[in-house]
Amino acid sequence: DSGIYNYYYDLTTTTASETTSVEKQLLTGTLSLGEAADTNCIYNVTFYAVSNSGVKGETTNVVVKVNKTTYPAVVSVDKTAVNGNWYHEQPVIEMTVPGWYTGEKVVNLHYVLDNGTEQVVSMSSSEQKVTLAALNEGKHTLEVWTDANGNTTEHQTIIYNVDLTAPVITGNELPEYSKQDVTVTLNVNEAY
Repeated sequence: DSGIYNYYYDLTTTTASETTSVEKQLLTGTLSLGEAADTNCIYNVTFYAVSNSGVKGETTNVVVKVNKTTYPAVVSVDKTAVNGNWYHEQPVIEMTVPGWYTGEKVVNLHYVLDNGTEQVVSMSSSEQKVTLAALNEGKHTLEVWTDANGNTTEHQTIIYNVDLTAPVITGNELPEYSKQDVTVTLNVNEAY
């Protein structure tokens, strides 16, 4: 028995734009993969040992996939806002998560409407839509984010103000004719 001389590895790194390989690298400690990666990549590592007499042992193959991609939600509204974020018709909100393909990974769409309970929808495709029914009159806040493979997007907060009620003007009763000065008093009642 000649004993183990050294441990080695061969490494192939594949990104969207290139594939690089290194062979017979001396393993002197821990091999860290993915920490320095600034993009998605696949590491294919083959480990083996060589005895003191030069005999190469069996290989062990490990595949490590690094995915740092986030998939932000796209929020759209079927109505047009006026004077900032005010809607004079009940808006319907649709949320999608484009840019990924079915089978690639699970993308979860998270949303909270008006500080309510967090809703989580596992998206089955990038064409899937989550629709929020028409918003009632009032001020609404929608918080939206996604997660995929442990990568979470920043939370988007969107304000929707819905005013469906026209202002009502009322005034004091006036005489039909008057010889004296008449004071007209008007009151405006506006819900929002």
